[in-house]
Amino acid sequence: MTTTDYLESLQEDLNKINNSLNLEEGTNFTDIANMAENGDISTGGGADLSEYISNEINSGSSNLPGYAFSIKKLPPQTFNGTSATYMYSRFQGDVIDLSNVNTENVTDFSDMFFMSRIKELDTLKLKTENGINMSQMFSNCVDLKSLDLSAFNTQNVTNMSGMFNGSRLLENLNLSGFNTSKVSNMESMFYGCNALETIDLSNFNTENVTSFANMFYNCYKFETLDLSSFKAPKVNNMGSMFNNCGKLKYVDLSGIETNTLRNTTYMFYQCKKMEFIDIRGIDLTKITSYSNMFGNTEYVGIPNNCLIIVKDDDSKSWAISKFSRLTNVKTVAEYEAEQSE
Repeated sequence: MTTTDYLESLQEDLNKINNSLNLEEGTNFTDIANMAENGDISTGGGADLSEYISNEINSGSSNLPGYAFSIKKLPPQTFNGTSATYMYSRFQGDVIDLSNVNTENVTDFSDMFFMSRIKELDTLKLKTENGINMSQMFSNCVDLKSLDLSAFNTQNVTNMSGMFNGSRLLENLNLSGFNTSKVSNMESMFYGCNALETIDLSNFNTENVTSFANMFYNCYKFETLDLSSFKAPKVNNMGSMFNNCGKLKYVDLSGIETNTLRNTTYMFYQCKKMEFIDIRGIDLTKITSYSNMFGNTEYVGIPNNCLIIVKDDDSKSWAISKFSRLTNVKTVAEYEAEQSE
């Protein structure tokens, strides 16, 4: 929250502050604003600061002539700005009250809760229908364990990059209501979500996504990722998509049919327990950047005998020529013939 934003919201509390601290209209609030930016105190329109600021009045404050006071406790943060169009870092405390938040005109939700110390959050009343950018919206919420965003209206969102990046304790995440038909960027969306064991993305429409780079990077606990509903005919970057997913055994990307993919560097790097990869719809021969796609050795990549299902003989030849250690690459025709026996 900038000083300007804070001062504007603080004006709404002037009467209540005046009652407890005897401040006069026109008092310089610079000192309070600085404390807000430093994390010492944060609030928004409508909050009664008298509950959080001591009633002790002393003289000699350089920024607030005649007044000085101490903070009792951190207040819940609220925001009621009908004219606001962006939410950059407005809510960074450990207690956040969204009951009076009006975001009906907000288009940019990026970094809204960036580095907040919240443990829980009720977003049911948050209006997001005009949102276009949700990049890093919940990034580095390191204490957050559960989040239900099923009521989010994401019909106009184009950018979800880093949306949950670094939220390392997040165990439950409900995205069942997400409309992702306009999203083009899902880079690092779940990067570093170390505690997530399962996630249902079957409702995701990925037809306009061009980048999945780092999407699940460092998601240590996933064992299975069924992404067969992903289409992504426009995708060009899957670099490090599953990098360092140490427990991952099964990945189904069979729904992605594309010849636009160019970057797969480190895609399955450090996936040492992988047993099954289905990339049958991807034309591997079009890839130009593929360093360590499967890891150059078993020590840093998938096992030699991991089953990899590819599109056709050309894609099979490409995979074996680039990663000669792989011993179990099969075309769709070969795999299906074996299954029918």
